[in-house]
Amino acid sequence: MKIRYGTERWEKDRRMVVWRILEEREINPETVIVAINGEVVTEDDFAQPGDDVEIVRAISGG
Repeated sequence: MKIRYGTERWEKDRRMVVWRILEEREINPETVIVAINGEVVTEDDFAQPGDDVEIVRAISGG
C-alpha cells in the first residue's frame, strides 16, 4: 500500500489496521481523517497491499 501524510510518503507490503499505521508514525488519530482508495474509513478498518491510503490533518475552527 502507498501511504501519504502531508509531504511524507511511504509504503507497506502487508495488510494493516488503520490504527496501527497511525501508531507507527506517532500520529494522533483524533487529529486526522484517513481515506483508503478515496473512501473515508475508521481506525478499525484494514488497508491491503495495493491500496492508496491518505492521511489528512483535520482542521477545525470557528
